[in-house]
Amino acid sequence: MPNLVKASVIAIVLLLIWIGWQQSPQDQLSSTTQSALDNSNQGKSEVASSTTLSPLDHVSSDDIESEFQKKSTDEVFIDSEVLYQQASLLKGCQRALADDVAMQAWLDDANQKNESHFLVEEKLAQFERCKDVDRSIDYVTLLEQAALAGSEQALTKFWATRDEEYYRFQNIDLSDRDAMIEARYGLSQKKYQVAEALAVKGSEKAILWLMYGYKENGPQPQGQDYIRALAYGLALKDITDDSKTYGNATWFIERITATMKPKEIRQAESLSEEIRLQFER
Repeated sequence: MPNLVKASVIAIVLLLIWIGWQQSPQDQLSSTTQSALDNSNQGKSEVASSTTLSPLDHVSSDDIESEFQKKSTDEVFIDSEVLYQQASLLKGCQRALADDVAMQAWLDDANQKNESHFLVEEKLAQFERCKDVDRSIDYVTLLEQAALAGSEQALTKFWATRDEEYYRFQNIDLSDRDAMIEARYGLSQKKYQVAEALAVKGSEKAILWLMYGYKENGPQPQGQDYIRALAYGLALKDITDDSKTYGNATWFIERITATMKPKEIRQAESLSEEIRLQFER
């Protein structure tokens, strides 16, 4: 009996070995390969998950630089009226009393002279507005910037700027005649440059300043320029929709052409065409 059991066990073992050898080599290879691939894919997945790229990783340094340049070249908005109000306040405060002592002295003097309440109240209001204002700030440059930003009111005040005001903020030595002349010419040139910059944006007030300015004085040291004055007059007459402005331009053209030669008038007409092409209407 024991021998029978032993023989049975041996038979079973041999049968299992035979069945194992019946499995095809391709199946064995496929099984091994699949296992290896599974392990490989698992490894790749782990690596991929640890090195996932963010959207910024797909943007080159050139792209970033291009975007930066695009943003950095955007126009900076400048509120011309805010600049104008600041400049006007600074300009208006130049003659204001400096401190409480000066204000009290003025009030005492006004009381003795029996000055009007209106004048006293106006002086007190000016003092309150200006007591904390830094009067060393260059309001002439602020007016220039406000005009360039589009303020016609600023242009009017900038055009009316006196040489002495400009000298002060440019630190001109008033004993140096050559420096004063150079500064005067510089201010004159700036006035016309600012007006022309505003004129091409369609400012009729700027064109009026240029029209009369070139006729009367012109930018120094060049002096009067009737051809350019007429050119701006013709341009203004052509673009304005205001009847009063149209009438002023017509009157101006009639007066100035009466003193000009035909050749000069033709030159002005040609220049006027060039000027109109620059207008931003």
